[in-house]
Amino acid sequence: EILDGNEIEKLSFHHQKFLDIFENELYPDTKFKPTAISLKDFDNLIKAYVLLNKKSWMKSVKDVERILFQKSNYIHSLSYWQQDILNKKQTLLDFSYFSTTTTCFMLRYLMTFQRQELKRRFKNGPIKILCGKSQFSNRARLSGWKEDYESPKKKSIEDELNKWKIKIKLEQDKGNPTVWYLNEGDAQLLFGIVPPGEDCL
Repeated sequence: EILDGNEIEKLSFHHQKFLDIFENELYPDTKFKPTAISLKDFDNLIKAYVLLNKKSWMKSVKDVERILFQKSNYIHSLSYWQQDILNKKQTLLDFSYFSTTTTCFMLRYLMTFQRQELKRRFKNGPIKILCGKSQFSNRARLSGWKEDYESPKKKSIEDELNKWKIKIKLEQDKGNPTVWYLNEGDAQLLFGIVPPGEDCL
């Protein structure tokens, strides 16, 4: 993660090292039969491809799609779709088991290549994301006011959305404080200006 995007040789070396460990030490059986893979290891596998292409994230897309949708011997429960517990009819994006790196990649991927799926899942309404609740910490400031605590997941998503060609604001859902949604006007502007399949950054 600390390597610069231009350090291609070093990135390739560490990427290959990770794949060797994953395929030969952690999960050698995947070559022959369906094998259960832990959530953390599966996230790390996706992250390895994303970091390899940190200078140009779109180069990771085919590899990540292959891992998520085509590797039939990889049994995993990593999913980014969830039902809202307060409203069973409401679909949410849930990146709880994704690292910051893979969360940001998946946001870009969905908003760039899966727009129709997003519209279908959210019934052309706002795109809602389960971020965890922003709350107050118990650490009191010297002035006596309690310090605001922001959900780390929400903060990382907000930081990511601020890097895009069209910055997208996050707004808190009134019915469920753990859910945030993409400002509809901003999202529609992005979809109108940046064609599907074109880099959102």
